[in-house]
Amino acid sequence: MATASPVTLETPKNGGAQSIWLHGPASDLLLGSGALYILFFIGLGFYGPEIRHAQAPYLLALLVLLVSMPHYGATLVRVYEARRDRRAYAVFSVWISLALFALFVAGVHWAIVGSVLLTVYLTWSPWHYTGQNYGIAVMFLRRRGIAVEPATKRWFYTSFILSYVLVLCAFHGDAGGAVSYDRFSLDQANIAFLPLGFPNEYARVVWVIAATAYVCATLVSVGLLLRRGSLRSLMPALFLMVSQALWFSLPFSFAFWQIQSGVEPIDAQSRVTDYVLYVALAHATQYLWVTSYYARATPRWRGGVRYGGKVLAAGIAIWTLPVILFAPDLLGSATYDTGLALVLAAAINIHHFILDGAIWKLRNTRIGGVLIRSGPETTDTSPERSSRGLRAVVWGLCAAGALVAALMFVEMEIRFDRIYAKSDWQGVENILDRARWFGRDKAGTRRRIARQMFSAGDTQGAIDNYRRAIALTPNASYFGELGFVQQQTGDLDAAVALYLEGLELQPDHPILLLHLGRAQLENGQPDAAVQTFERLSQIKRTSRPGSY
Repeated sequence: MATASPVTLETPKNGGAQSIWLHGPASDLLLGSGALYILFFIGLGFYGPEIRHAQAPYLLALLVLLVSMPHYGATLVRVYEARRDRRAYAVFSVWISLALFALFVAGVHWAIVGSVLLTVYLTWSPWHYTGQNYGIAVMFLRRRGIAVEPATKRWFYTSFILSYVLVLCAFHGDAGGAVSYDRFSLDQANIAFLPLGFPNEYARVVWVIAATAYVCATLVSVGLLLRRGSLRSLMPALFLMVSQALWFSLPFSFAFWQIQSGVEPIDAQSRVTDYVLYVALAHATQYLWVTSYYARATPRWRGGVRYGGKVLAAGIAIWTLPVILFAPDLLGSATYDTGLALVLAAAINIHHFILDGAIWKLRNTRIGGVLIRSGPETTDTSPERSSRGLRAVVWGLCAAGALVAALMFVEMEIRFDRIYAKSDWQGVENILDRARWFGRDKAGTRRRIARQMFSAGDTQGAIDNYRRAIALTPNASYFGELGFVQQQTGDLDAAVALYLEGLELQPDHPILLLHLGRAQLENGQPDAAVQTFERLSQIKRTSRPGSY
């Protein structure tokens, strides 16, 4: 960011009188400065369990669909829609994008690549959020004509940087296993967050130094800012400092030291995944608030409805179409629940971080002219060379992706839970059969359906669903359960073969060995059964009690 300087408030060319606000005081404070999240944070502190109990089960998924995904679309529209922007950011929009796509493909097939991508994404994400908070705070200050001298700006910036350092200690230190990001790894996923694991004594020293410096930098910067402007004029920037503390500094410090405050979400036992999602939604809301203002100042603006439709379709499509293309039945190897969703999230977010870092700089005259001085974006007079046919294809794909996402939301977030609660296993199976076409089949749910069908006497239905679960996620336990079903039906050859396949994946699985030995005895293979039981006995002797 360039050094802030006094700004002459002039009449904007995009209509209306110059204002210290973008959209207006209420929306700017609530959405841009984070006051809405501050209020929500207070509500969580007093009524966290009640709020979660009262909300519809699908509410968070709906907010992700309508708020979080479109904020990625806003970046895509900003970079790719206009020819000038595509050319200006070609290194990022073309070459780095292709490189990230290649890494995504590799991550879908090799867990180590996917895990590295996930680790980079989760480590970078708080910094991306921090940078946005800082940039918007500076924008508010400059928009009000508040001169931020270099020394003041350094203290102000240092406050945000040190807030991020506290998050790094929680992410990558060994002090109590502060952040359980393994909760993101669902149902046998091999994709995992890979913390650096700094030794406890070093991580704690770094935290103490960073926390002390953070408090000092925050107090000093606030004091210096109060010399340059009134409390009222500084309110948006101060709210952003509070938001930064509530998003990161406080919750992750409590998690780092494993402090059980009893107040959500600054409690070591808070639901980490829910908390992170709340912050992500707050960040996305803030991003849409500022990007929609910028888009309104461009020559391409055709109204809020059209713009909203574009960012919605583009954002949803990049989360939907790759899932279909790289589902296990086509080009992928990981299912949506066992790695594909995690790798896709990592690739999309890293791409988003890189593009944002390139396109949103207040020192850029185009950006500063709109966000600080309320002027219009300079007109691009070069002709648009992309053909109408190509644009139609691109937006057609985006619309198709959005339609698929809407269908999957209704099926998987609304109808699925209702039908599952009724124990209508055939209905659940039908939903998964439809979801299979869009890469959203679930191995773990197939397994549960198979168990229920077998208990209800539908042996063939159980066999079919176990085989589908195995096709999605080869798992020793799945092979064992299917083998047991086949054994109960009298197909001992199939049962023995299935147990052996499961043992190829997990050679020392005691339950598989036990069932294999029994099946071999029933199948007239006593010598093989003896060898199997001897192997099981040896494993029991060398294993710790309860280890299996």
